[in-house]
Amino acid sequence: MVFAVIDDHPLMLDAVTAAVASLGSDYVVRGYLSLEAYDEAVAAGARYDLTLLDLSLPGYEGLEALEYFRQWHDDAPVVVFSATHDRATVLAALGLGAMGFIPKTSSNEILRNALRLALVGEPYIPADAIRDPADPRHVGATEPARPKPLLHEAPGLAALTPRQRDVLGLLIKGLPNKLICRELGLSPNTVKTHLTAIFGALAARNRTEAVIKFQTLARVDLRRAAR
Repeated sequence: MVFAVIDDHPLMLDAVTAAVASLGSDYVVRGYLSLEAYDEAVAAGARYDLTLLDLSLPGYEGLEALEYFRQWHDDAPVVVFSATHDRATVLAALGLGAMGFIPKTSSNEILRNALRLALVGEPYIPADAIRDPADPRHVGATEPARPKPLLHEAPGLAALTPRQRDVLGLLIKGLPNKLICRELGLSPNTVKTHLTAIFGALAARNRTEAVIKFQTLARVDLRRAAR
């Protein structure tokens, strides 16, 4: 696997490159300080299995860097890596075709998990980005251990087994199926079965929708509890 990392800050570029390289010896990482340098490499024949793109590149504002990337490299899988990770920015980036969105405040473990998801075609959404950080009532809304209030909003969750709720908790943390299997000692087929049940309970079509809907339900519960 060959990764590209595009970030104009050398120290951040080095840190991200090291984190990606720690995925294993089979992973090769190449860093670029600008989109122009990346373009030149691609024009010279370089190809990447996944590109990690910083949004705050010189000369680009908002999502312009991602829009440029999608315009000129529309067939290249890309994950956004940004200090700006509010709900609107995250969802807009996913809407533009990003395979995930990783806040720059994320730990190396989260970064690696998010990239593992992207490599198997599953987008990663940071749980904290789903809630409004300006609203103090949302503190703790990303914790999966709030099943009872959620049952009032999504009756299907009541049918989930304790193990399926364990899977849901790890899903929200961004773990790919392989790591969920390892954490819970389950087979891949069993995890897929549990995920199907979770998607059905939340009326979600995939991981992205499941996380978003879970966080929405959690926010509703917190608002009611605060009344």
